[in-house]
Amino acid sequence: MKHAMIALAALGATVTAGTAAPAFANTEQKQTIHVEYADLNLATAAGQKTLNQRIIKAAREVCGMDRAVTGTRVPTRDVLQCFHTAKAQAEKQFAAILTDQRLGG
Repeated sequence: MKHAMIALAALGATVTAGTAAPAFANTEQKQTIHVEYADLNLATAAGQKTLNQRIIKAAREVCGMDRAVTGTRVPTRDVLQCFHTAKAQAEKQFAAILTDQRLGG
């Protein structure tokens, strides 16, 4: 049985502002979020749009774009790079899924 999900992974430093963090908190950790699409009809523009919105939301979450940082609302360069990399990775998986479905897989 195939699992209808895209794995969205990102490498990034996890630093939480305003809390005590262990000494290893600045080491890079890999985080993964699965984006479900079994409920979507990817043959339609609406289904593809919904999946794209889910990918963006998951990329923002896995990279911490919505995490509040004291003093600014602007994401750091590392967070933006993480977001763009994670989104591109998920879009590649999405394209492969669409190709597979078009070929009857």
